[in-house]
Amino acid sequence: MKTLIQKPENHQNEKGSALIIAYVISTVVFILGGSLVLNSIWNYRYVQREKDDMTAYYVAEGGFNYAKQTIFQAFQTATGGTTLSFSWFSDWCSVRTDTNNNGVLDENDACTVPDSKNLPTLERLQIDGAIPNAIFSVQILDTDTSNLEYADVKIKVCSKVGGNTNLDPCVDTDPNARARRSMTGEMRFNLGQSPVFDYGYFINNFGYWWGGPLNANTDMRANGDFELNYQPNVNGDVYAAPNDELGAPGEINCNRNPCTNYDSLEAYLDDLNTPLEARPGSPSALGGEEGQYEVDGGYSGEPIFQEDPEPISMPYLGNISFYQSYASAKNGTLSFNDAWTGEPEVVNANYDGVLVLIGTDADPIQINGPVVSTGDVIIKGKVTGQGTIYSGRNVHIIGDIEYVDGPGWSKPDTDPEGTAATNSTKNFLGLAAKGNVVVGDYTDNTHRSWMTSLLSPNGSYSITHKYTIDASDSSLGYNNCTGGCIPNGGNPDALWFDGDYTAEDGYVREDDSPRRFYESTLVDADFDLLSPTNAIDRIDAVAYTNHVYAGLMFDSAPAINGGFVSRDDGMVVYSGFTLNYDIRVKSNPYDFYLPRTILFPDTLVWDEPVF
Repeated sequence: MKTLIQKPENHQNEKGSALIIAYVISTVVFILGGSLVLNSIWNYRYVQREKDDMTAYYVAEGGFNYAKQTIFQAFQTATGGTTLSFSWFSDWCSVRTDTNNNGVLDENDACTVPDSKNLPTLERLQIDGAIPNAIFSVQILDTDTSNLEYADVKIKVCSKVGGNTNLDPCVDTDPNARARRSMTGEMRFNLGQSPVFDYGYFINNFGYWWGGPLNANTDMRANGDFELNYQPNVNGDVYAAPNDELGAPGEINCNRNPCTNYDSLEAYLDDLNTPLEARPGSPSALGGEEGQYEVDGGYSGEPIFQEDPEPISMPYLGNISFYQSYASAKNGTLSFNDAWTGEPEVVNANYDGVLVLIGTDADPIQINGPVVSTGDVIIKGKVTGQGTIYSGRNVHIIGDIEYVDGPGWSKPDTDPEGTAATNSTKNFLGLAAKGNVVVGDYTDNTHRSWMTSLLSPNGSYSITHKYTIDASDSSLGYNNCTGGCIPNGGNPDALWFDGDYTAEDGYVREDDSPRRFYESTLVDADFDLLSPTNAIDRIDAVAYTNHVYAGLMFDSAPAINGGFVSRDDGMVVYSGFTLNYDIRVKSNPYDFYLPRTILFPDTLVWDEPVF
């Protein structure tokens, strides 16, 4: 037997090749893995930087909105709710700080707002602590008060994420901050129509709507409790907001169940049932497609009662000089025949003294824009045009006020937009009193008896309360409540009125005899020559008063076509009275020159970057 011995194969080369391949593969894997790790780290850092940068942007944007709110509230507090010029902003930038640290003061350096403005600090703040370790600061850069109706404020907002929160992002360098933003913004503070005019009946103190024969085709609101006794007819919503000054929680009270009667939408959309002067329904006609005939502010047929909503601040007229400038800027005019001589007269924007206006069919009162009288305004008769008359004291309505060409809303109406366009050119009268609006003949014994009963704190049907006033009303005698007169818990630093409109106001008539708050400056003999009456059938006007809307409408089924806004309601009317809201005021695409209020500022500019 033979045995064959073979030569062994050489595997060393294969082993070396395998090691090289394994090494190469492991190296590649390591490199790829390292690359992935590095890429992941880089991506993470990139995403984090983007996140930090976006966070810084939103913190800056939040800072801008915070500044708007803070400045707005400070402005409201400083003005006490009055309408006035924007001079409050005018001296903000009279002194600047070298915040750019270049030794030169210019428009890019922060304004040093005077301490007297009581503006809260806007430096190194957080957005309610919601974003940890992220802060913002605000610098005022400029203000522009050259326009009567608005003021512009330019600011810089700087923000940062991370770093030292004790360092101001607008001033200090912080190398540890992960992201920074610096933005410039500009806001505009406007004067606009107050939301109190969104209601045909707005009472700042307590609302009273008593009597089954009373009819309201409007939404109604009080900054205080609202009483709806004897089941009146109310085709609209009713709101009762709290009034801390009066201790009123904002309740709706009534002595019948249900509190009110109201029309269904079908019944309301019937010309035989609803006055032409009443606001439209919403929808204004039945049977259309969904939303086809909707009208903003129209009657839905399903009124609501709401207690304890957020109060709506009622503005004071403030210093009448603002409205004098406003009337001049708007070129307001008033044409009428002189009540004493019969001669034609024209008022260009402003009138000094007691203004007596009596319109007839042949010679109606013609109003165009805003017009201001420093004294009482005494008015009755036919009116044409569009505008608002401001009185530095009382407005006395001594007879019917009727539009020559008034607005109307057919029911049903399949063309509400066309109706709105037509009504936009129809007559409109606003009446605004720094004192009171008084309806009827206050020299009449019946009128005087009712005023004593209603407008005195001790009257048998008293509707008055002590309340704070604007400082400019002191010149009319309303600052007459001091010391122990101020209610418990009332602000002792505020100015107060004791609520007695029947008291003498401390001033005199034209013959130097004393006068009551609700009386005019004319002597009674001259007032009687104007043939005042309590038998008033209609008042076509939207009225505003700093204090009380009071008086008598003793004609059968009288009506107010427009609305009224006041602090107290002292009206007495005969059965069948109707209040029809002029919805043109709510929709407000047209400026009727009603009293202004400070609106929340608009954003004009929000820009990148300064850094």
